[in-house]
Amino acid sequence: NTVKMFNIDFFGGDKDGLLRIIQSWLGSKNKNKWIATVNPEFVMLASKDRHFLNILKKTDINVVDGRGLAWAIGKRLKKWVEVIPGSDFMDDLCKIAEDNEYSVYFLGGWNNRAKKSAMFFKKKYPKLKIAGYYSGKSVGQDDKILEKIGRKRVDILFVAYGMKAQEEWIERNLRNLNVGIVMGVGRSFDYYSGD
Repeated sequence: NTVKMFNIDFFGGDKDGLLRIIQSWLGSKNKNKWIATVNPEFVMLASKDRHFLNILKKTDINVVDGRGLAWAIGKRLKKWVEVIPGSDFMDDLCKIAEDNEYSVYFLGGWNNRAKKSAMFFKKKYPKLKIAGYYSGKSVGQDDKILEKIGRKRVDILFVAYGMKAQEEWIERNLRNLNVGIVMGVGRSFDYYSGD
């Protein structure tokens, strides 16, 4: 259920359909499935940056994260397209993780925002398995980060280095990860950490 717009393949279904896909991936032990939450800023950058566009062509699903994009894609599909904000979808994935005993890892952000975000979700979903958290840097620490993540069983990895930096990190390290799903979440840690 995809549609191509701006040279990017977008998921054209609703959030419930997307959640069913995610649960099937996690349930079947698929590895390193990559979700990008694409907003208008992504599209504008991809129109000027060929490397970034090529990265977005490597993801498993590009979610529509913006009303303007939803309108344009809906017009192409001749149907209503749901906006699925990345920060809201992150919350949905944590709920799925708690319900199914999946583990989550929080990577990126600034200062202690990865830890604070992990603690926010642990408070909201008390049975949520937190595999770990680490702020780190998007460049220069790949080996250290992969070692930290590799020590744990991680079903869902949230990467919060901001647009482009997080996608570049995921592309660079995807084949060396051993996680169920990886998703770039932009500045969501700023929100969930309370900062």
